[in-house]
Amino acid sequence: MHANHLEKEYKAGPHTISVPRMRPADGSDVSLAPPYPVDDADFKKIVAVLRIAVPYTGMILSTRESPEMRKELLKIGMSQVSAGSKTDVGSYHRDTSKTTEEELGDVNGQFSLADHRTVNEIVIDLMKEGYVPSWCTACYRKGRTGEHFMKIAKAGNIHNFCHPNSLLTLQEYLNDYGTEEEKKVGQEVIERELGTGLSEGAQRVTKKKLAKVNAGEHDQFI
Repeated sequence: MHANHLEKEYKAGPHTISVPRMRPADGSDVSLAPPYPVDDADFKKIVAVLRIAVPYTGMILSTRESPEMRKELLKIGMSQVSAGSKTDVGSYHRDTSKTTEEELGDVNGQFSLADHRTVNEIVIDLMKEGYVPSWCTACYRKGRTGEHFMKIAKAGNIHNFCHPNSLLTLQEYLNDYGTEEEKKVGQEVIERELGTGLSEGAQRVTKKKLAKVNAGEHDQFI
């Protein structure tokens, strides 16, 4: 109903939908015993129904869920996952000094995490499962948003932008941050996906931009 209202009034449906389940958090008794908890079976149904209702919408899954549950939900309808998340204050740039531990060691995060894998671990797991990890933000930067994005997405043409851009961002990630194992698996993924669902023209453009990335250039996108 809400998606229909957005499309009617603004010519654009929801761009992304997140489905966070409540997790234990310090200072919140409700989080420890939610009055209406969502079990795994119902959670999967919710994700499946949302995916069917708005097939063009990105669906986000946080590290509140376990690696096993995230793996299952990717098959049902999730399209975006967080990685290496931290929810406590200052945690992304906190050092490991004795002073820091004394002052902030007991500070807990906004909520409990269930997936503690590093970014590298999640990326390699995704690739081994047959997915193409992507860091693409090209649509935002090129103005492919709102009604413009919806027209492309609903027509099924967004693949012609997303797929090449996913390969370009993956290549850049591998070059800059990838482990040796990630690079090996990642190159196999890129070679396989270059011939998957792309026209000859799209393949040529993508290969040309991949060559630029491998020559040291950054921020290549369509």
